[in-house]
Amino acid sequence: MREKKGRHEKERLSPIGHIISKNSAELIKLEQLKNAWSYFVGHGNSKITYPISIRNGLLVIGCHNMSVLEDLRKSAIKTWPDLCDRINSILKLHLDSLEIVPCDPEPEVTNQTN
Repeated sequence: MREKKGRHEKERLSPIGHIISKNSAELIKLEQLKNAWSYFVGHGNSKITYPISIRNGLLVIGCHNMSVLEDLRKSAIKTWPDLCDRINSILKLHLDSLEIVPCDPEPEVTNQTN
């Protein structure tokens, strides 16, 4: 036998507008971060890494050079606090953690004219 929930019990749902606006804001901030990526991490690191996503304070960075992935992760342990502070203060983000994952090279954007 199935139990029925009472009419007065509320399900915990998030308003769709809140979810969409939060995701949109994160996407805008991600694009800003991508545009300034070499400023934050330096020219050499920007050639092998790029920001993939920002979600709930977590910055996910992709690295497409597998030979340096582990060294980059170790280095990030020391450099993340300063990098986080710089990104947060300049782009008005609220990042608090970082994950570096293997990835394919970022697709290049080409201008197509018809």
